[in-house]
Amino acid sequence: MDPVEPVESPVFDQTPIRSYSTMPTEPKSGSKKKWIVILVIAIAISAIFYFRFTNTSSDVPNPTATPTTAIIEPTTEVATSPTEAPEPTVAEKKISTGPAIQVQNGSGAEGVAGKMQTVLQDAGYDSVETGNADNFDYTGATIKAKDSSMATAEKIKTQLTDYTFGAEITTLSEDSDYDIIIIVGK
Repeated sequence: MDPVEPVESPVFDQTPIRSYSTMPTEPKSGSKKKWIVILVIAIAISAIFYFRFTNTSSDVPNPTATPTTAIIEPTTEVATSPTEAPEPTVAEKKISTGPAIQVQNGSGAEGVAGKMQTVLQDAGYDSVETGNADNFDYTGATIKAKDSSMATAEKIKTQLTDYTFGAEITTLSEDSDYDIIIIVGK
């Protein structure tokens, strides 16, 4: 065999090939800062959404609520012509106030005198107080009245249809603190 001799060919360029990397070997410091900023913003947004949508309890009072004040201005009416007062409605037709009345509990049951007090106040009597009778053995209802308030006591007796009263209204001493005393029994 014959030794091979190198042949030079003009087809091939024999310059050394250099390789270039498409990725830089070290990242730029500016791009590293940009990723850190993006990461911090993403964490902050996630935290905001988490706390905003997980703390929606209706039991927590709204600390930003402020009381409001309504200012009501007085109005004046100018009468253009004299007119008669309108007829009062049924709800406005209440017994005139005046006598000092005490309702006493004569049954021992709780709230008996208070119920009658409410009925009398709803009927228009302003001066109605409650207390206990001298004993709790009363049956029905008893009315005692001063001579000056006897007519009012009769009116009360006819209006309080839910109670059973004794046949007569007994006379109350003129030096009594009350004009009318009603004792509610069993």
